[in-house]
Amino acid sequence: MASLRIQRRTWTPVPARRRNRLETWTKSNRLRRRLQESEVDSFDVSDIPEFDEIPVVKRVEQNQDSIDAFSTLSKVAFAVPEVRDDPVISHALEIKAVVRELLYDLFEETASLSDIHNKDNKIRAKLDKNKLLTELDKVITTYLYEKYTNEMVGNRLVEYYKRNRNARVFATLSPENEKRFHSRYMHALALLDSLKYRLDVAKHKHAIQMNRVILDLHSAQSVASITEERLEHLFREHLVRPESDNLRRLVDRELRMMTAKRNEISDSRLFLITRKHTLGRIMGKIKELDTLSETLSIEDFLSVQNNVFALQKKIEERNTDLKRMRTQFLMDVHLTRHNREKALALAENFELSKIRLKNAMKNQTDLRRRLYEVKLERKKMRQQSRDMTFHGGILAMPSLMYDYDNTVERLKEKRETVAKLRETLKSLQRRLSYVEGRSI
Repeated sequence: MASLRIQRRTWTPVPARRRNRLETWTKSNRLRRRLQESEVDSFDVSDIPEFDEIPVVKRVEQNQDSIDAFSTLSKVAFAVPEVRDDPVISHALEIKAVVRELLYDLFEETASLSDIHNKDNKIRAKLDKNKLLTELDKVITTYLYEKYTNEMVGNRLVEYYKRNRNARVFATLSPENEKRFHSRYMHALALLDSLKYRLDVAKHKHAIQMNRVILDLHSAQSVASITEERLEHLFREHLVRPESDNLRRLVDRELRMMTAKRNEISDSRLFLITRKHTLGRIMGKIKELDTLSETLSIEDFLSVQNNVFALQKKIEERNTDLKRMRTQFLMDVHLTRHNREKALALAENFELSKIRLKNAMKNQTDLRRRLYEVKLERKKMRQQSRDMTFHGGILAMPSLMYDYDNTVERLKEKRETVAKLRETLKSLQRRLSYVEGRSI
């Protein structure tokens, strides 16, 4: 279903394209017949190489080339279709044969019914049926080629989107969107045909002038190449010596560098010339657009507008200066009043500070006197404490008393230990004397 929808969206405008090509081919034949029947000898279409052949033939050759290009797609990850008899192709061939027979019958009936030889009959007599059938055959071949090519591309696009799991392109479009996309497509085709027609007309108009310019360009290039060759020949003739290979290589290198630099300068000049022509054309268009009337132009309007903007900006700057001066004046008045009030407040604070200073100095004198008396009392108490400590001795020192008690207890323990050791010594001496007496 998705593939059918994509094909419908892609191949709906194909009959319109075919109609446009038939109209283009008909116009080209009409133009050719008019040019052949014209008696003007100053203009010949055969002088223009681009219009010697019918554009449809060129398109068929391009299509044949593109068929060869599409045949190479089988080498790039695409399956090669099997060559087999397609019922659609056979049916199309049958329809083509029927259409050819129908055209022959129509031509014969038309020739038999026209008894009066008028201008239309003369034109019909000049009709080349074989050529028309050949062109119709080419158009049908082109149509079939484009149809099957588009079907192949559509199938591969469907396969690609299915592999990438992109379901957005398979969503069913609403009739409004379908009409909108169709109208956009037809508009693009019409624009393309219009541009191609304008290009053909421009080529047709400027072909002779382009040929003349190309001839002038070739002549100038030949003169330049001859001048360059003469210059190189003079350099080699006057600078190169037969016995010096280094000098010959040096001259060749310098000549190559000169040629490269000359080519760069030529490219730069060509680029600058094209830019200059483009700039001149753009400036001309700008001048045409700027000129509204004989007495008014966009430049005058812009200059007056710029002057108005400058005056407006000056007025705004003056207003800003006046506002700033008024603000500064009000600020100065406010600061003056504030400074006056601040000076009065500081004077009052100064008087109060003097009174507080007098009270503080008086309080300082009283405190110094009290401090002196307290120091004397403390000195007296320290003297009494030293006297009491001197008279009390060790009893006045609790830590020494505690150390003394501990020392006395340790001395008692040591004395007991010494007494025990003496007893032990005496017993050992008695045993020693007893042992010696026995041994004697």
